Amino acid sequence: MKITWLKPSVLTGLALILTFCVAVEPSGASKLPKFGSIVKDGNFSFRPTHLVCNIKSVGSSFGEVKPTGQYCRITVWIYNHSKTSEMIDVSSQYAADKKSRQYPGDVNADSAGNPNLNGGVGLDLTTLNPGLSVTGFIYFDMPRGDVPTYFVFHDSAFSNGVKEKA
Repeated sequence: MKITWLKPSVLTGLALILTFCVAVEPSGASKLPKFGSIVKDGNFSFRPTHLVCNIKSVGSSFGEVKPTGQYCRITVWIYNHSKTSEMIDVSSQYAADKKSRQYPGDVNADSAGNPNLNGGVGLDLTTLNPGLSVTGFIYFDMPRGDVPTYFVFHDSAFSNGVKEKA
C-alpha cells in the first residue's frame, strides 16, 4: 500500500482557510438578529433601542454607583406576551464582548439609573403583568474600552436565553 502525503503548500492553504473561517465567525455572530430587533425568550419579548458606553457613574450624588471599569447602558423595551405575570431579573441579562465574556446586568446601577420605575427600585424585580410592557435601562459593568458585541436576554435565570447583536 502506497501512502500519499499532502504537499506542505496544500496543508498551509487548508490551515489558512480554516483559520480564516474561525476568525470571521467565532460564535456565529452574523446569524444573530440585528440590534433593535424584537427577540423572545420564555414569556418576555425584548427590544434594545440604544447603547451608550463609557459611563463613569450612575445616579445622584446621594445614591451614586460607580463601576469597576465602565458602564455600558442599553435602553430596552420588555413586553410580557404570556398569560401569566413574570418578574424581570436584571442580573439574568448579559452583555458579551468580542471574546464572548459575559457581563451581567448590574442590579445596583439599575436602582440608581431607573429612579422612576417600580417605586424607585428600577427594572429589577418588577412584576410585569400579561400584555404589559416597560422601558428602562440595563447597565453592564465592563472593562474600560471594551464594548458589547452581543446581548443575551432571559425571561428568568433558568431560561435558555436569546442572543442579539450589539
